[in-house]
Amino acid sequence: GMEADSGVEEHMPTVVVAVTVVKAERLAAMDWSGTSDPFAEVVIGTAVRRTKVVSKTLNPEWNETVRVPYEPAGMGVGLGSGGPGAAAVAKEELHVVVYDHDKGLLGGSKEFIGAVSLDLRVMPVGTHLRFWRDLVWDGRFSKEEFQVTGRILLEIDVSRSPPA
Repeated sequence: GMEADSGVEEHMPTVVVAVTVVKAERLAAMDWSGTSDPFAEVVIGTAVRRTKVVSKTLNPEWNETVRVPYEPAGMGVGLGSGGPGAAAVAKEELHVVVYDHDKGLLGGSKEFIGAVSLDLRVMPVGTHLRFWRDLVWDGRFSKEEFQVTGRILLEIDVSRSPPA
């Protein structure tokens, strides 16, 4: 009945972060052929959304929007719950991580190309941004450090999640 529903309601994220991964340029070539097959993952906390793969290019155009529910700090469970790895990616950060899709022997493996990290605390509801950002190396997503190249064009729109 009503009681059961209202219990769930309190844990629903209140904000949706829509990230449009527009395009990237001058990515590092990860394949022997001198290109990459790049895709991007958008990460907030434990939520991960990924774009399609664009084959054989260092200047991919994705023009893809992913929507990630987000609970602003102070709501719900804080950091550190959920085991040792849980605190590695803070909930208040939005990460866009570009990988090379490697079909390889393992099938579906991926190689890190570069990442962008953004602070959601400075993006309240109503935020509309469009900007280029240089990709950097990020030890949370890649074991091997190397010279990251390239930059990525992102659009970010923050809105209230519609009531269910």
